[in-house]
Amino acid sequence: MIGSGDCYEVAGRIIISADWKVPIFLCHGTVTGQGKVEGVKFGHAWLELKGIVIDFSNKKREIMPKEKYYKIGKIENVKRYNKIEALRMFSKYKHFGGWEDEKDKKKKV
Repeated sequence: MIGSGDCYEVAGRIIISADWKVPIFLCHGTVTGQGKVEGVKFGHAWLELKGIVIDFSNKKREIMPKEKYYKIGKIENVKRYNKIEALRMFSKYKHFGGWEDEKDKKKKV
């Protein structure tokens, strides 16, 4: 998988930066690229809040219904973390993600 954007850091910083009054989730998943990277699968991170996706990666300001976002990105293999879980993962891995690849590496060792 490829990816050189800032999605993991941007989404991670947003979830830990505020005292959210509603459930919000940091999501890591696999998306299928469009345009110049059409058909290429890569790891991506975004936030979900009450059926809405928030994606501010790479200077974007995307806010849209979850169903639409998932359809456009052909998203699969999603792992959701609440704020406490995300903080634990930041502490454990010492980076913003993707942590799923780290887990796979440890299993293969």
